[in-house]
Amino acid sequence: MARKNLFIPFKELDNLQRRIQRSIGAAFSSYKLPHSHVIHSALKTTIEIRLPGAEKKNISVDISSSSVNVMTKKLEESKNGVESVIEYYRRILLPQGLDVKKAQVNFRKEALKIVIPRKIRNGH
Repeated sequence: MARKNLFIPFKELDNLQRRIQRSIGAAFSSYKLPHSHVIHSALKTTIEIRLPGAEKKNISVDISSSSVNVMTKKLEESKNGVESVIEYYRRILLPQGLDVKKAQVNFRKEALKIVIPRKIRNGH
């Protein structure tokens, strides 16, 4: 019996993310995609991003109505004494209905946490 080619959305998205990361990494050898975790609930969206070795003063967070963009750079020294700049970049798309003006951003123990509440609708 022949196997059917099944479309598995999350596997396809993971493969796409890896291909994009490889192509960007080839163009910018210092680029790294940090690990992130996004939780959507009825009241808020919480985003946690691991930024190993990053310093708070070097982190840039841009929050718009459609996405969160996080970027940071750090200086890293290899075992042979060669210094290089490592850049972390992550873009996360946001669902509609969030009140980005009330976003809270905290950085502690190499973890960036962004909490964005949902807009309160009158009468609901």
